[in-house]
Amino acid sequence: MFYLLRLFVLLLTMVGYFGILRFKFKINISFIPITVTSLIGILVFFSGILNIMKIVVFLIVALGCFCFFKYTVFIRDSRFFKWAFLYFVMLVYFYLVFKDAYFNHYDNFSHWGVVAREILETNQFPSFKSSMIQFPTYITGSASFIYFICKVIGSNAEGTIIFANLSISLAALFSFMCFIERKNIGFIVPITVFSVVMLTTNIMPYDLLVDTQMPAVALAWSIIILDKKINFEKMLNISLLISVFLITIKSSAMFFVFINVVLIWLCYRNNVSLKLLLKKCFLILMSVFTVIKVWKAHTEYVFNDLNNAKHNINFNAYLDNFKSNGSEKNIEIISAFIKRMMSLQNVFILIFVGMILMAFIVTYIYKSKIIKIHINMFVIFTYVIYELMLLLMYLFSMPYTEAKGLDGFARYDLTINSYVLGLILVSFLININDQNELNKAKENISLFLITFWLFCIGVMTHASPLDLFLGQQSYNLHKAVDQNFKDNNLKVGKPGIVYIENKNISKGYAWYVSKYTFRTDDVTSAFTVEEFNALDKDNKQILIISSE
Repeated sequence: MFYLLRLFVLLLTMVGYFGILRFKFKINISFIPITVTSLIGILVFFSGILNIMKIVVFLIVALGCFCFFKYTVFIRDSRFFKWAFLYFVMLVYFYLVFKDAYFNHYDNFSHWGVVAREILETNQFPSFKSSMIQFPTYITGSASFIYFICKVIGSNAEGTIIFANLSISLAALFSFMCFIERKNIGFIVPITVFSVVMLTTNIMPYDLLVDTQMPAVALAWSIIILDKKINFEKMLNISLLISVFLITIKSSAMFFVFINVVLIWLCYRNNVSLKLLLKKCFLILMSVFTVIKVWKAHTEYVFNDLNNAKHNINFNAYLDNFKSNGSEKNIEIISAFIKRMMSLQNVFILIFVGMILMAFIVTYIYKSKIIKIHINMFVIFTYVIYELMLLLMYLFSMPYTEAKGLDGFARYDLTINSYVLGLILVSFLININDQNELNKAKENISLFLITFWLFCIGVMTHASPLDLFLGQQSYNLHKAVDQNFKDNNLKVGKPGIVYIENKNISKGYAWYVSKYTFRTDDVTSAFTVEEFNALDKDNKQILIISSE
């Protein structure tokens, strides 16, 4: 009950910001969630750098409640409240679904979950005092928004952290509602299918990795750019907020910043003066570079010896890595990359087939021009550039043993695939909206074909809707370790031994999960009786996880 009351305060705060953006700044209701999320994320992020996080969260809540009573509560706008109500019902639903969930993915325990927990417990960004942080240069934008949500709700539980992280993607995907808002109710079907596919094919909703969140936010920004009904200045103001928030999610989001700046150029080069367009695009890029510079200065100030930190951006180290591989190894990496790109496992092949399908729909069913040619070319351009950058990453920044096996390729590739998939869907929906007279039968055929295509992609990428709508998780080692740790009244920070009666779990994963729970590197995992008996158990906490 306490958490539901705190959740109500959160909703009241958010509605306040929704109200001021809607009634004072006249922003489309569909774009308000991602705008508010970006604004709050930025404010909390910079408060973390200034070490005033608790104060800023309190001020954000106070101002949100003030805006609610000033701009929202006395205003009669059924359309606004209908869409706001829909959004908040969705948030409450996912909070209830995931409030008891646990992290599952390996990287939660090596970085993302560790950072989120650290910030929540200390009310400040990690520093040299944080012994558990392995990747100190990773930017903390998503963790900043997680901090805000969890502090307002009053819970540091993993389920609340998961909900807070998921709410960023939900806010971004809500931007699609601009198409439904304009009375094309049939659009809800392909949009829903796409949303499920996006949220369940790459990173599961109960994990904190940003490989789904990042393209979702980038896609929301693209929708806002492509929206013909939005004022140019208003679009740029929102773009500035989203671009800054986007780069705080992950430094590699710089790719999506550049891509969307190019999209702004393509969409507005004939409508506004060249000087104004260049000025505004330059402002966005400089704002993003400033954030990167500020973050770099912050990490250099609070951490020691960043030159040896994992995944630190070091161009000299990249060049040395490329040279050390030699031409033979680099050719092997390139060959493996091309082979994977040409494989039927590559989701983009099915996406490209979908582009041809929609061109057919638009040309022969609607008797109009092929889907906005500049958007089609933009999709191909975006994909090619991203894949070239991905190849360069394997050649320059990854060790040969990891690069030749294309470690993480599926995750990285699905990041761009989900973005271009969404962009193609946006192009298709815009094309239907542009028709002067819509034949209902033709529209239904079109929507069925696009929905079926999205469904096929979901099947191909093993999308699991139950993970999203029911919060179901398979066997979770972390849950088993955490519950047994609490049941046995073990102490954090002390050395331990974890005996796991399950040989199907990798030793590396088990160690990271155990380390996360015990909060110390001094943890050993054993999988056989022989391994367990051979270990020195003096002054060690023992935890036994049964195969059940």
